[in-house]
Amino acid sequence: MVARRDDGQLAGFTAMIRLDLASEAERRLDPLAHAAWEHTIETMRADPRAPVVYCRWFMSSDHHQGPDPAMALCSQAVGPLFFLPDFQLLYVRMHDWQSWSETARLCAAEQVPALAHESAGKAFLVTVQDQRGLSGTQWMARFSERTAVADWRLAEPAPTVDASLSALSREEFQARVRDALRALHDPLILARNPLVHCQTIQRRVDPQTSAEARSAALRELLCARIEALSGSPRGDAWRRVMTAAYVDPNGKHEVVARELSMSYSTFRRLLGAATEHVTEELWKSEVG
Repeated sequence: MVARRDDGQLAGFTAMIRLDLASEAERRLDPLAHAAWEHTIETMRADPRAPVVYCRWFMSSDHHQGPDPAMALCSQAVGPLFFLPDFQLLYVRMHDWQSWSETARLCAAEQVPALAHESAGKAFLVTVQDQRGLSGTQWMARFSERTAVADWRLAEPAPTVDASLSALSREEFQARVRDALRALHDPLILARNPLVHCQTIQRRVDPQTSAEARSAALRELLCARIEALSGSPRGDAWRRVMTAAYVDPNGKHEVVARELSMSYSTFRRLLGAATEHVTEELWKSEVG
């Protein structure tokens, strides 16, 4: 989409790629598009056939990627995407994160660290919005709920479920599991973890449940996975360190290791292996 001034001069433009409609050869012509497609396949665990869009370029003639009237006009090209049947993922590449971070938060877009890169000496990042299971109308309702119309600042979300799913790779999923384990006794932090919207939690709670109930469900799920580790010498050791580190924590891990009569290096090795096992079981449950 191109925005022009009254005299016909170019004011700004945005260009988007339908990654799902491009061939493998076409995607490989653009390393950034190819990388986004690889992330899509890893996220969805399959070669998708539904719409996946990459907002590859957007810029103003006057302010590069800074917000201005031209960018406001070009942004109208994004809206219809959310009404595509079975719309899946939207990637957006940007340099000026400071100007667009608030909009990204309102849209529930998350940065994808694996897709960050440099071009012509500029650092670029890429965000992704996961639209799976979310209609265009639901997306608009969610956006409106997060926005205070009077002054366009982020508003406190209503205590209802966010129906969107988090587009996480296996590596990102593991990072969120670790975050959740560290915050096992802090329901406010747990409620902000993307895992509260994962498929496993959605199968456990009512679709209209509160954020507090979802964080409680996530805590119960993690505790159950830790308890299920027992049953073998290795599993019993894993459960002991996970329980001491996260379920019933008693100080820093160095102190916990001494209380368990093991070296700190052994404690860390067992904790890492146990966390990887729990993550893998959760990942299998999530992706089927």
